[in-house]
Amino acid sequence: ILLTTAGNFLLILLIITQRSLRNTSNYFLVSLFMSDLMVGLVVMPPAMLNQLYGRWVLRGDFCSLWASFDVMCCSASILNLCIISLDRYLLIISPLKYKLRMTSCRALWLILATWTVAALASFLPIKMGWHKLEFEELSLNVTLRGDDEQ
Repeated sequence: ILLTTAGNFLLILLIITQRSLRNTSNYFLVSLFMSDLMVGLVVMPPAMLNQLYGRWVLRGDFCSLWASFDVMCCSASILNLCIISLDRYLLIISPLKYKLRMTSCRALWLILATWTVAALASFLPIKMGWHKLEFEELSLNVTLRGDDEQ
Protein backbone atom coordinates (compact mmCIF):
# COMPACT_ATOMS: atom_id res chain seq x y z
CA ILE A 1 0.00 0.00 0.00
CA LEU A 2 2.78 2.40 0.95
CA LEU A 3 4.80 1.67 -2.20
CA THR A 4 1.76 2.05 -4.44
CA THR A 5 0.78 5.34 -2.84
CA ALA A 6 4.27 6.83 -2.62
CA GLY A 7 5.33 5.70 -6.09
CA ASN A 8 2.28 7.07 -7.89
CA PHE A 9 2.30 10.29 -5.87
CA LEU A 10 5.97 10.89 -6.74
CA LEU A 11 5.34 10.22 -10.44
CA ILE A 12 2.44 12.69 -10.49
CA LEU A 13 4.57 15.23 -8.64
CA LEU A 14 7.43 14.72 -11.09
CA ILE A 15 5.28 15.44 -14.14
CA ILE A 16 3.61 18.44 -12.49
CA THR A 17 6.86 20.05 -11.31
CA GLN A 18 9.04 19.43 -14.39
CA ARG A 19 7.99 21.80 -17.15
CA SER A 20 9.68 19.66 -19.82
CA LEU A 21 7.41 16.72 -18.92
CA ARG A 22 4.15 18.66 -19.27
CA ASN A 23 2.82 17.49 -22.62
CA THR A 24 -0.39 15.88 -23.85
CA SER A 25 1.03 12.34 -23.78
CA ASN A 26 1.95 12.72 -20.14
CA TYR A 27 -1.55 13.95 -19.26
CA PHE A 28 -2.68 10.38 -19.90
CA LEU A 29 0.10 9.06 -17.67
CA VAL A 30 -0.96 11.39 -14.86
CA SER A 31 -4.51 10.06 -15.20
CA LEU A 32 -3.18 6.49 -14.99
CA PHE A 33 -1.06 7.35 -11.95
CA MET A 34 -4.09 8.99 -10.35
CA SER A 35 -6.22 5.88 -10.78
CA ASP A 36 -3.44 3.73 -9.31
CA LEU A 37 -2.96 6.22 -6.47
CA MET A 38 -6.67 5.94 -5.66
CA VAL A 39 -6.31 2.15 -5.60
CA GLY A 40 -3.56 2.56 -3.01
CA LEU A 41 -5.45 5.09 -0.91
CA VAL A 42 -9.09 3.97 -1.17
CA VAL A 43 -9.21 0.34 -2.29
CA MET A 44 -6.21 -1.39 -0.73
CA PRO A 45 -6.63 -0.44 2.98
CA PRO A 46 -10.14 -1.96 3.35
CA ALA A 47 -8.99 -4.97 1.29
CA MET A 48 -6.06 -5.40 3.69
CA LEU A 49 -8.41 -5.29 6.69
CA ASN A 50 -10.63 -7.84 4.97
CA GLN A 51 -7.66 -10.16 4.47
CA LEU A 52 -6.31 -9.71 8.01
CA TYR A 53 -9.62 -10.34 9.77
CA GLY A 54 -11.03 -12.82 7.27
CA ARG A 55 -14.31 -10.91 7.11
CA TRP A 56 -15.67 -7.43 6.47
CA VAL A 57 -15.04 -5.42 9.67
CA LEU A 58 -16.14 -1.98 8.48
CA ARG A 59 -19.72 -0.66 8.34
CA GLY A 60 -21.98 -2.73 6.12
CA ASP A 61 -23.08 0.13 3.88
CA PHE A 62 -19.42 1.01 3.24
CA CYS A 63 -18.95 -2.35 1.49
CA SER A 64 -20.89 -1.38 -1.65
CA LEU A 65 -19.17 2.03 -1.76
CA TRP A 66 -15.78 0.32 -1.49
CA ALA A 67 -16.71 -2.18 -4.20
CA SER A 68 -17.78 0.71 -6.44
CA PHE A 69 -14.47 2.49 -5.94
CA ASP A 70 -12.62 -0.78 -6.54
CA VAL A 71 -14.36 -1.33 -9.88
CA MET A 72 -14.05 2.35 -10.85
CA CYS A 73 -10.33 2.63 -10.13
CA CYS A 74 -9.49 -0.65 -11.86
CA SER A 75 -11.69 0.25 -14.84
CA ALA A 76 -10.14 3.71 -15.03
CA SER A 77 -6.68 2.16 -14.94
CA ILE A 78 -7.51 -0.20 -17.81
CA LEU A 79 -9.22 2.54 -19.83
CA ASN A 80 -6.26 4.86 -19.26
CA LEU A 81 -3.97 2.17 -20.67
CA CYS A 82 -6.23 1.97 -23.73
CA ILE A 83 -6.09 5.75 -24.18
CA ILE A 84 -2.29 5.70 -23.80
CA SER A 85 -2.14 3.01 -26.49
CA LEU A 86 -4.35 5.09 -28.78
CA ASP A 87 -2.17 8.13 -28.15
CA ARG A 88 1.01 6.19 -28.97
CA TYR A 89 -0.63 4.76 -32.09
CA LEU A 90 -1.59 8.21 -33.34
CA LEU A 91 1.92 9.47 -32.71
CA ILE A 92 3.49 6.56 -34.59
CA ILE A 93 1.24 6.53 -37.66
CA SER A 94 1.46 10.28 -38.28
CA PRO A 95 4.05 12.05 -36.14
CA LEU A 96 3.80 15.30 -38.11
CA LYS A 97 0.02 15.58 -37.66
CA TYR A 98 0.05 14.40 -34.04
CA LYS A 99 0.17 17.85 -32.42
CA LEU A 100 -2.72 19.01 -34.60
CA ARG A 101 -4.82 15.96 -33.72
CA MET A 102 -3.99 15.55 -30.04
CA THR A 103 -4.42 18.97 -28.50
CA SER A 104 -4.48 19.57 -24.75
CA CYS A 105 -8.22 20.12 -24.93
CA ARG A 106 -8.81 16.80 -26.71
CA ALA A 107 -6.55 15.00 -24.27
CA LEU A 108 -8.48 16.40 -21.31
CA TRP A 109 -11.80 15.42 -22.95
CA LEU A 110 -10.50 11.86 -23.44
CA ILE A 111 -9.44 11.71 -19.80
CA LEU A 112 -12.82 13.05 -18.67
CA ALA A 113 -14.58 10.48 -20.85
CA THR A 114 -12.40 7.71 -19.43
CA TRP A 115 -13.25 8.60 -15.83
CA THR A 116 -16.94 9.10 -16.66
CA VAL A 117 -17.22 5.66 -18.27
CA ALA A 118 -15.35 4.09 -15.34
CA ALA A 119 -17.63 5.80 -12.81
CA LEU A 120 -20.80 4.86 -14.68
CA ALA A 121 -19.63 1.26 -15.06
CA SER A 122 -19.00 0.97 -11.34
CA PHE A 123 -21.31 3.13 -9.26
CA LEU A 124 -24.45 2.81 -11.37
CA PRO A 125 -24.74 -1.01 -11.42
CA ILE A 126 -23.84 -1.40 -7.76
CA LYS A 127 -26.13 1.40 -6.53
CA MET A 128 -28.98 0.10 -8.71
CA GLY A 129 -28.47 -3.45 -7.40
CA TRP A 130 -27.78 -4.89 -10.84
CA HIS A 131 -24.81 -6.84 -9.52
CA LYS A 132 -26.98 -9.13 -7.40
CA LEU A 133 -28.22 -12.38 -8.84
CA GLU A 134 -31.96 -12.81 -8.84
CA PHE A 135 -33.14 -16.31 -9.48
CA GLU A 136 -35.77 -18.66 -8.26
CA GLU A 137 -34.50 -21.53 -6.16
CA LEU A 138 -35.95 -24.90 -7.07
CA SER A 139 -35.61 -28.07 -5.12
CA LEU A 140 -33.19 -30.56 -6.67
CA ASN A 141 -35.69 -33.40 -6.20
CA VAL A 142 -38.46 -31.87 -8.31
CA THR A 143 -39.60 -34.21 -11.06
CA LEU A 144 -40.92 -32.72 -14.24
CA ARG A 145 -44.40 -33.66 -15.35
CA GLY A 146 -45.34 -33.97 -18.98
CA ASP A 147 -43.96 -31.44 -21.44
CA ASP A 148 -42.82 -28.86 -18.89
CA GLU A 149 -39.45 -27.38 -19.74
CA GLN A 150 -36.68 -27.34 -17.20
